[in-house]
Amino acid sequence: MQKKLLSNKPKILLMLGYPRSGSTVFGELISQSTHFLHVGEMERLWYPRKNKASFYPQKECSCGSQLYECDFWLPYFDKVAEKIKEIKSKRGVELNSKILCGYKEDFIQKGKIHGPEAEIYTEVISTLYSELYKGEGQIIVDGSKELWYAKYLESTGLFDLSYLHLIRDVKGIVYSRQKKLKKKDEESNTVTLNYKYLVYDTLRWNYINTKTRKFLEDKRSVEVTYEDMVKKPKDVLKTIGDLMEVEIASNSILNSQNAYFIEDNHLVHGNRFRFKRGEVKLKKDTRYLEEMKEFDLNLIDLLSWFKLHKN
Repeated sequence: MQKKLLSNKPKILLMLGYPRSGSTVFGELISQSTHFLHVGEMERLWYPRKNKASFYPQKECSCGSQLYECDFWLPYFDKVAEKIKEIKSKRGVELNSKILCGYKEDFIQKGKIHGPEAEIYTEVISTLYSELYKGEGQIIVDGSKELWYAKYLESTGLFDLSYLHLIRDVKGIVYSRQKKLKKKDEESNTVTLNYKYLVYDTLRWNYINTKTRKFLEDKRSVEVTYEDMVKKPKDVLKTIGDLMEVEIASNSILNSQNAYFIEDNHLVHGNRFRFKRGEVKLKKDTRYLEEMKEFDLNLIDLLSWFKLHKN
């Protein structure tokens, strides 16, 4: 559903969907436009319970530095540090990375978004988003994908949120998420999958995407498949530009082979692709169709009720 963009709040394009849906690749593609800044998965800040004495996130930036040592992130986390000191003084509470992580996991993720813990977390995270938006002047592309996080950000009323529901064929997701579990038969050139995780991922993929589509019914959003992104990326970029009311110069981003170039980035979390530099060619990964057994493909179809495209 299309709504008018607001102007006085940080503009965020939040990606939603199931893990391994291609958010890192897509975020990097979008951020080749000067209108956008891809920051990775902000929901994962303060995720590891390490360095309890610090309130700086203990994460590695995609540039190779720790976030609290990264030339890009450090000025923004210094602003967050000032806010945390203010909160500690005003509220008389102790705050560090472990406590912030606990607020997120023990309160916000469980829907307790109006208590004092959520208020403190909101002061911290809104400071970071606001400083990023003011400092860079670009739409923030956040690949967090978590539906609870979208509901939480909406509840604060502090952000101008738009959504990209990114959907990938569940067969490709099942194959990808069993990288360390699947066993290859060299004679038949097929893989044997772990059926417990095949069923789990297939059913949960249906559930998450159904819930996400329902949540987005009255939100400013667009639904895009991973397969469309790699097959016709210029059309998808235009769709994103229309959603965000900006013009994306896709011809200057993509060459005739549907490839784009990554010079540098500063992403919070994400898969190994975030460390990729140089040319990136968008192409469909067909290994799962070639290597998965016909029985497994049919079983996934049998367990799937969610449709990639809305009717």
